[in-house]
Amino acid sequence: MEPETVNQRQGRHFRSRKGNKAVFFQERLTALGVEQLHSRLSHPKNCGKPVRDHRSIKDYYADHWPATTIDELQKLCDTFRCSYNLQRPHLPLNQETPGAAYALYKKATPDDTAGSVNYRKRKINIGQAHT
Repeated sequence: MEPETVNQRQGRHFRSRKGNKAVFFQERLTALGVEQLHSRLSHPKNCGKPVRDHRSIKDYYADHWPATTIDELQKLCDTFRCSYNLQRPHLPLNQETPGAAYALYKKATPDDTAGSVNYRKRKINIGQAHT
């Protein structure tokens, strides 16, 4: 089952510079009947979320000494992850941390799979063959 649309950023690998000749990716999408959508430049509403995350990581590492060993780099990564998920409030989460927001959701367990599972505000029905 192919997607009906693909929303992506404005990279050259996604479309030709002037639009007069299709790149390989465009040719494959067209062959599959998939519509290609592009986010607007300097407008990270859809595709900029990973870019924003990368900026947070880069800013964090710029404020700390560069790691000289793999162990130091792992320690920096662990410290950033803890800070980002458990200490730093996020505006889209009403100034809650991602860890606090995640803790509010009931987690699905094998015992809960009789018929349906509520997961992240969605009810997922499970067929008889999977229970």
